[in-house]
Amino acid sequence: LVTVVPYFFIPNIFSPNNDGINDLFEIKADGYKDYHVEIYNRWGQKLFETTDSKVYWNGQTTSGAKASDGVYYYILSLTDFKNVAKTFTGFLSLVR
Repeated sequence: LVTVVPYFFIPNIFSPNNDGINDLFEIKADGYKDYHVEIYNRWGQKLFETTDSKVYWNGQTTSGAKASDGVYYYILSLTDFKNVAKTFTGFLSLVR
């Protein structure tokens, strides 16, 4: 008998400066069947969206420009294998 315990981790800071350390905003989510994350700037413009838990934000806008240092808002929606939906919101800092 194997029991899967849902787990997720949301970092609150990342530094996309191509030094190979903490370059991506990576949410770790295991034990969920549905995943959706959106990232917004302080003016409410959506900069990133994915439903693939293996796709991470690299600090670029939807047009491909580098997002500036600052605080961004995320919305994470998850559904576990028991069909329990959860939504988490918070802030993350981008430091270049």
